Amino acid sequence: NGVNSANPDRFAETGMVEGVSNSGNILGLFSFGDSGYRKAIDNAKTKANADGLINCVCDIKTSSFLGIYASSKTVVRGLAIKRKH
Repeated sequence: NGVNSANPDRFAETGMVEGVSNSGNILGLFSFGDSGYRKAIDNAKTKANADGLINCVCDIKTSSFLGIYASSKTVVRGLAIKRKH
């Protein structure tokens, strides 16, 4: 693994983690939420109590119902790392 072999005394892997962010829109007029990549990364880091993520993949799912309602969901998966003190 790249973290421990490159910087074994600086970082520790805490495991795989997933972060999610969501947003929606009604009638193209009213928007709510934040489905951004950064928001999903922050969600994953919070879940794992990590300082960063490496080897990330990102999926985005969008849906719409007759133009009345639309939603977007961003899912980020990666290896959480924490600085050693």
